[in-house]
Amino acid sequence: MHRFLLPLVAIALVALLTACIAPIQDNRPESQADAVTPAEAPAAAEEKPAPEMIEADYAAGIIDDGEQLLYLTYAIYEPESLPDRYANDVPWRGTMTVQTIKSIVASPDFCTYAPDVRTEVARLVQGAYQCE
Repeated sequence: MHRFLLPLVAIALVALLTACIAPIQDNRPESQADAVTPAEAPAAAEEKPAPEMIEADYAAGIIDDGEQLLYLTYAIYEPESLPDRYANDVPWRGTMTVQTIKSIVASPDFCTYAPDVRTEVARLVQGAYQCE
């Protein structure tokens, strides 16, 4: 019986995976199908999302790790506090940034940041590690 069950399970799995990766059909009217919505519109060549600009400046040594953490925190929790250099309306996904911030803030490594950075980040992010 198991000899017959395994091939059936394999066929069902392949069919399911094929259905999951099949392209989604665009059912919008033709006049709308080619239109680019604001969320899909590419940003200007020189404009990148705030987190990308922050990461690039950190990699280039323009900002230190404390500024990087603070600016990423601002980008997520208080965008109006970002320095003008990073403030823009370019859309981006923040899930990974939030996870990174929360993992830093919840660990003892958070205590290695300057006190003013820790205070400001802890004001915005719940569950900050309590440094002695």
